[in-house]
Amino acid sequence: MIAAGRTGAARSASPALPTRSFITLIMKNWEVK
Repeated sequence: MIAAGRTGAARSASPALPTRSFITLIMKNWEVK
């Protein structure tokens, strides 16, 4: 679930975006939620 969402978001936002940065962003988003 998370992996699929991350891939879709990464492709939509920026395919060159670092995976670590994206994971951190998702983690922060989950914390806020």
